[in-house]
Amino acid sequence: MDDDPSIRQITRRILSDAGYDVLDAASGDAGVRLWREQPTDLVVTDLRLGDVSGFHVVRELRLIDAALPVIIISGDTGGSAAQLREALDSGHVSVLRKPFRSAELLSAVQTALHPPEPLTDE
Repeated sequence: MDDDPSIRQITRRILSDAGYDVLDAASGDAGVRLWREQPTDLVVTDLRLGDVSGFHVVRELRLIDAALPVIIISGDTGGSAAQLREALDSGHVSVLRKPFRSAELLSAVQTALHPPEPLTDE
């Protein structure tokens, strides 16, 4: 989800070229509605959307699927460290700073979809 069509297009191309099936939405509310209709394994959302914040998107999605991985992309943290901490503390959320490179996005997606196993004391 991103309200900037060029960012959506670039993100879609990077992920599609890597073999991922991609759905996109121009706003947070449209993205949440789309996810309810066609659930995905991962959500990538901008922090600042035209209608609602990425934080709102994370909260809405958490009500539906508490374990859904979410990557928040943003050029800034929106001035709210507390909201960012809340989103990160909700689990399965990571942040990717704009501008990002293809390799950074793909690495974040791979990590979100396949998190490393926790170390055990054996």
